[in-house]
Amino acid sequence: MNRINLLPWREAAREAQKQRFLKALLATFLGALLCVLAGRVGLGVQLDAQAARNARLEAEQVRIQEAVRTLATLREEQKALLDRLAVIEGLQRDRPKTALMLDALTRLQVPGAHFQNLNYEEGQLALTGIAEHNEAVSALMRGLKASPWFDAPVLKGLVEAPGFGARAVRFELTLAHVLPPHPWPRPAQPGLSSMPAEAR
Repeated sequence: MNRINLLPWREAAREAQKQRFLKALLATFLGALLCVLAGRVGLGVQLDAQAARNARLEAEQVRIQEAVRTLATLREEQKALLDRLAVIEGLQRDRPKTALMLDALTRLQVPGAHFQNLNYEEGQLALTGIAEHNEAVSALMRGLKASPWFDAPVLKGLVEAPGFGARAVRFELTLAHVLPPHPWPRPAQPGLSSMPAEAR
């Protein structure tokens, strides 16, 4: 006996096609969702990595800025130390100048002329004193001009000082102090022969 299929095969075929479509749609949706999730995860990983790199860069920038500040501080300290060293070297270099200058002035002082005031500033010397007569001032000026320790002596003033003698004068002169090359010469003591006979 022949079997007869009474099922509506067209409707079953449509239902099967619908099921396949829904499955394909669901698979596509799930695939798209997985792609989106994978993209988000990958983007999150990249963002985290970039954030870590940014943090490292910021830390390195802070370290470099601190190093720059430290270097600036060290340079300031170095400059201060060099300035102090220059001052110390200048003091050590100029330490004998005062003693040598006073020694030279003492050796150049002539009989009849006496220093009263001495001002020294930046290599310039200002002297005031009393002389028993004009010839003593002239002898002093000649000695200063011939001395290797002094330069450009200028007589600024010469006025009578009767309170110190009949021919006494008060003199004021300026001159520059120089330091000759070492070994330093000893200034010669001016002799009395350079003075006129009436001044002795």
